Amino acid sequence: MKTNGRLRSYYETQGFVHRGDVPVGGAPGRRQDEGPVTWVSRYELALEAR
Repeated sequence: MKTNGRLRSYYETQGFVHRGDVPVGGAPGRRQDEGPVTWVSRYELALEAR
């Protein structure tokens, strides 16, 4: 979640890059276009080519 600073810090120390925050509708596990909105953070981790 966007407001979980401790979890966000963990991902960033592991090399993930913050790519933005997006609203997701509905309760967790029951996504839909209406109802409560939860803001989540998107992270990306570059993978090494083999």
